[in-house]
Amino acid sequence: MLPEFEPPEVVSAAAAAGFGLVGICLEPARFAARFAELCDHAAPAGITVVVEPTILYSVTTLAEAKQVVALAGRPNGAILADNLHLDRAGGEPIAALGQLDPALLPYAQLCDAPARPAEVSRSGLFDDARDGRRLLGDGGLPVREYLDALPAGIPLSLEIRSRRLRERCPDATERATRVHANATHYLAGSVAE
Repeated sequence: MLPEFEPPEVVSAAAAAGFGLVGICLEPARFAARFAELCDHAAPAGITVVVEPTILYSVTTLAEAKQVVALAGRPNGAILADNLHLDRAGGEPIAALGQLDPALLPYAQLCDAPARPAEVSRSGLFDDARDGRRLLGDGGLPVREYLDALPAGIPLSLEIRSRRLRERCPDATERATRVHANATHYLAGSVAE
């Protein structure tokens, strides 16, 4: 049972966004049970709860995320694809996105980053996810292939947490403007420098 804890500002922010993100370290059946509870808790506010597969937690692949959502059996349960996490997990081809029911992917996260290293530590993976992301076209991820595999018209969320970018653009507004301009140009077919 989830605790009765609903800070108004948290519920308001999640309801405005329409999505809540989940990633916990449990085996799939327990994760699915907790995920179902969270979906039930979020449903009255109209919030879709998404599982984000990442090798940092227990649900590492799209197939595992799909299993959790299916076991939970809630209409407001879905999957969040993040191209950095899918790349770092290896093994599962980007084409697997195209095999998912588009209704399971309400939006997707997007960034670029250095190409996947041959080996990386858990702390290296955390650093990569927190501070190693780059502007689109400024790394080695297969961004175009990822975009091609996503359902047509899917909303994109830019997750470009980057120490490098913060150092170059300390002002948050300037940084957001630069990220927006880069994404606009990249998605139109050319990369803004």
